[in-house]
Amino acid sequence: MGFCANCGNSVEQTISFCPNCFLDPNVPEEIMDNINREYSFSKQKRRNELEIEYPGESSSLALAILISIVVGIAFSLITFGLFLLFLIISLVYLKLRVAFIKASYVRCSKKAYANIFNISKLAAYRLNIPLYPVYIELNPKINAYTSGFWGDHWIILYSGLLNHLAVDEVLFVIGHEMGHIKKEHTTWLNLSSPTSNYALPIITDILRVIFNNWHLKSEYSADRAGLIATKKLSISTSALIKLIGEKDSIKIEEYLKEFENKSSDPLFKIGEYFQDHPYIPNRIKKLQEFAKNKKEMFGG
Repeated sequence: MGFCANCGNSVEQTISFCPNCFLDPNVPEEIMDNINREYSFSKQKRRNELEIEYPGESSSLALAILISIVVGIAFSLITFGLFLLFLIISLVYLKLRVAFIKASYVRCSKKAYANIFNISKLAAYRLNIPLYPVYIELNPKINAYTSGFWGDHWIILYSGLLNHLAVDEVLFVIGHEMGHIKKEHTTWLNLSSPTSNYALPIITDILRVIFNNWHLKSEYSADRAGLIATKKLSISTSALIKLIGEKDSIKIEEYLKEFENKSSDPLFKIGEYFQDHPYIPNRIKKLQEFAKNKKEMFGG
């Protein structure tokens, strides 16, 4: 047993965050605040940090960009002009979206959703990034997402997610979304497949197919960020399981074994390629492999 550096509450040495103040029990809040402020003026790494990128993600992105360039040239200058218009409309949409979010959703702070604000600050500290705005949308669905463009990002958590997941599991989700921000996934997603409201026929579909291999790998990278935020594989796995059902109703090992038997079907792999996210069992498996290679950092 020890004592939290922020609220003085007695805590176990192995916990991920203090259950009383929802901050890191070993790191005073003012230190996190100071480091975040320093980071806003410098892109240099503050300290040694664990690389979250899933193997092959960068090369997949580079290949997708190269193919996109080739396809763009093939479609001629007319197509390029349409794509440019498409991009401008998407950027305007993002700006309008930010205004709508600020006016319609509750931003987490010390005065609103303080526990979510504190674990967001904790996740940002552990992932070595600035603390971007986190908003709560009144929506019964179990979902969260991040958006933005080159340094201007925000995170949306649905109220249904907060009702379904425990606070430590929400920490994984926030860390996952911050992983997307840290690796600038949102920028490339907005370039490759911006909002469907302004999608261009054929062109948008082609870009999504080209970039989707990278997109799936980017989700594995973001999951690693979520694990770094929680520091607990069991919490991260629990959060992923709850995205598809009640944890107590699913025996994880049997569930993974059953999926493994089905995954040999080529249609499973083809089907996954065209999804927004990898299948949950694959995400759990990749996270287990990552944690296994870093046994000294992640507990069970």
